[in-house]
Amino acid sequence: MQTDVLIIGAGMAGLTAAARLAERGHDCLVVERDLFPGGLTATLSCKAVESCVRCNACLVEDALADLSRPGRVGFRYRARLLSCRRTEEGGYLARIENAPGRLDPDLCTDCGLCAEQCPVRAVRRSGVPAFGPRYGLDAGICLYFKGQPCRVCLDACPSGAIRLDAPSEEETVEARAVIVAVGARPFDPALKPRYGYSRLTDVVSGLDLEGMLRERGRVLRPSDGRPPDRIAFIQCVGSRDRKLGRDYCSRVCCGYALRLARLIRFRRPETEVSMFYMDLQTFGRDFDRFEQRAREAVEMIRGVPGEIEAGPDGALAVPFMDDADGARRVRFFDLVVLSVGLGGPEAGLAPELDLSTDEDGFLTGDPETGLFVAGAAGGPLNAAESRAQAEGAAALAAEYLEGR
Repeated sequence: MQTDVLIIGAGMAGLTAAARLAERGHDCLVVERDLFPGGLTATLSCKAVESCVRCNACLVEDALADLSRPGRVGFRYRARLLSCRRTEEGGYLARIENAPGRLDPDLCTDCGLCAEQCPVRAVRRSGVPAFGPRYGLDAGICLYFKGQPCRVCLDACPSGAIRLDAPSEEETVEARAVIVAVGARPFDPALKPRYGYSRLTDVVSGLDLEGMLRERGRVLRPSDGRPPDRIAFIQCVGSRDRKLGRDYCSRVCCGYALRLARLIRFRRPETEVSMFYMDLQTFGRDFDRFEQRAREAVEMIRGVPGEIEAGPDGALAVPFMDDADGARRVRFFDLVVLSVGLGGPEAGLAPELDLSTDEDGFLTGDPETGLFVAGAAGGPLNAAESRAQAEGAAALAAEYLEGR
């Protein structure tokens, strides 16, 4: 097929770029490897308390609403970019592998019976209500695709929408320009072993907490399912760390941690919340006012914790050097939340695509050849910043297509 712009990634930036280009009369094809659109933003929880705190979690629904009208944008979900090279004529030729949908959108009624009965939770639900169908089958988890004779979802579906035997297909796409909007990659907290992620059950990442709030509406300890009375946030996990080669600030962590902490106190005031930090990075017009309100609800401890260990009665022992007097102390918490930073996208996006990276591993494009980078793939950004930056990238791409 032919299109004006091939957009790689259907997160906040990819959706925004597609909408803006369509408004200017350009056809786009959006390629997304996941089951659903929305990217990282679609996994975030609303953090509103008395009023909106501008956490930007709802922006992805606005972006999808922009694309809900019939227009010039096509989508490929569960799709993998096999190659993408520049042609002698100045355009791009891409090969895409489209994995089978496994679930027929024309037959699916969004009843959710397949998800309820799946023994390994391989049937996932979209985090974006505006997107339909709401369910999709993750072949990487499904027992059937691991060689086991499980067909529970097939038997549970009353409309016959499940297609376990559908084959994958390869597609060739010719595009005049490419926008790479694959987003940033959250840091894997297991790479900071002293904090005990994956070793201690009640040490979770900020994204784990986001998912818990989005799905359940409240915070529960993974170990026993009880509400934690004492919660600690640890900042700069995977950011400002030279030993990891990540000595830059990820810019989003302080904001999302403070909003999460304030939300927890708002919904359950008896919860004690502490935050370990080096120094707070303030981004945004009204961040200072927000920070002051958050400090009224959260105990701020300036210090970097050491190795976290299991404490008495299922608690977590968090040692740290108190910056106030230099004394070594230990505090006990029921839940520890690691505020993970953002890094550059995974390597090997497409071998022939002439993308370069900056010193921190984020992508840079080449506008002179019609290759653009949008959103957090080019550096740490929150959802609102990704949207604004993607609008700029779309404008540049449109000018390139229009010969200006």
